[in-house]
Amino acid sequence: MEPYYIEGISLILRGEQMHRRYGITVVGATLAIIMFAVSVFSATAGAPLLFPKRSTILSACNETSGQRSLIGEESISFYDPNCQQETGIGLTSGGTFEGAIRITPSELARYQGWNLIAAQVFISNDDGSEHRGNLKIYEQGSPIHPGILLSSEPYTITERGWVRVNLSEEIALNSTKDIWVSFEITHAAGEHPLIAVEGPATDGKSDWVANNGSWLELQSMDSTFDLTWIIEAIVARIGPSRTELQIETISGGFFGVRTTIENIGDSEAINTTVGITVNGGLLVFINKNSLTLTPGLAAGASVGSCVRVFGLGKIMITVKVEAVNADPRVKSATGFVLGPLVLGIK
Repeated sequence: MEPYYIEGISLILRGEQMHRRYGITVVGATLAIIMFAVSVFSATAGAPLLFPKRSTILSACNETSGQRSLIGEESISFYDPNCQQETGIGLTSGGTFEGAIRITPSELARYQGWNLIAAQVFISNDDGSEHRGNLKIYEQGSPIHPGILLSSEPYTITERGWVRVNLSEEIALNSTKDIWVSFEITHAAGEHPLIAVEGPATDGKSDWVANNGSWLELQSMDSTFDLTWIIEAIVARIGPSRTELQIETISGGFFGVRTTIENIGDSEAINTTVGITVNGGLLVFINKNSLTLTPGLAAGASVGSCVRVFGLGKIMITVKVEAVNADPRVKSATGFVLGPLVLGIK
């Protein structure tokens, strides 16, 4: 049995609630953790034993601007880069634990066809001692527990700052399923190496912690313990696996302006929108626009859209196309309207 020891926060949880919510058996009716005091109770070995230490300086928050993903990469995270306070997390007597974020389809929607290639975390190491751990990637499990371990990559750090860990085998993202990104770390007693920042925490996503296989959110311990890990998942379009939209044609004819859009990438475009705007004419009386939505545009497929126009005079045409998982494209043209006929588009 290891003791609970939390420093720097006020927290009261009743033993009955702890047992019901986390499977923790607590000796005594009430578990009281008082600011800057030590409270010791018996708990099951599977419970996370947190030892937070808060700092009022901006160090971690300011330093997060120093590490960015490389060209062609993007990062997925939940923390606020403009945070005002950091909190170091560790175990009372030292040991090994995990801090994780759960990335859901809400965040992954635009990354279908992308790969998870790395992850990075901010670690406090003020005393200069060596810390070792593993980046762990889990597949979807339940909303409160990750699934099967997909990858485990070791890392070592000897100074405070960012740690980037590249995956030896990249993982294709499925935008319909969760993925968990976790940093496991081993440390000595009195250390608090994993850094979180003041919230608001994103429920079910930004503040998971595990010790001996038991998972819970930091915020579930107390509503004031509102923290988010400084963890980023690094994703990239790899090789031919990409979604790219192209505006193939802008044409005229009777009663309108037409455009054709093609997905020239190698993965499906999700929720493709095509907007056409037509302005101009004699006394600027022509002001037309249309917006069409295609839920799924397969690789190599095309979709057309049009807007009806009637009037007289020169017109300016703007076509914009975008999708959840593709960069927007814009193309402009000019033409001439003669009644229902659109001529001379170029």
